[in-house]
Amino acid sequence: MTPIININAKNLMLDALTITRVSLHVASPGETGRDNELLSADYARQSCDISGADNGERVLVSDVNFQMKSGDAVSFVGYWSGDTFLLAQAFTSVEFSTDGLFILKAGSTRVVI
Repeated sequence: MTPIININAKNLMLDALTITRVSLHVASPGETGRDNELLSADYARQSCDISGADNGERVLVSDVNFQMKSGDAVSFVGYWSGDTFLLAQAFTSVEFSTDGLFILKAGSTRVVI
């Protein structure tokens, strides 16, 4: 059975999460967030600023930059409170053909339930 959750309840649940960091994963991060995390030499979890909940979602307030190497691939973003994994969301897989930045964009990166 699929639950029906109204916007007020979604906003309350999302606002209860203290999201402070983001991670990148090549496949599902699993229940702990430790599975399939990117292993690139230059990769590290990054701090983030995220809005309060509105209309059942939270939005990155500022861009989050990750240094990537050629051959790195990403298909999930993980959200953390310090070292505690909270949730992850899949997106269209991205593979890098050259070294450079991967940017989670403010305003368009959203946490949705």
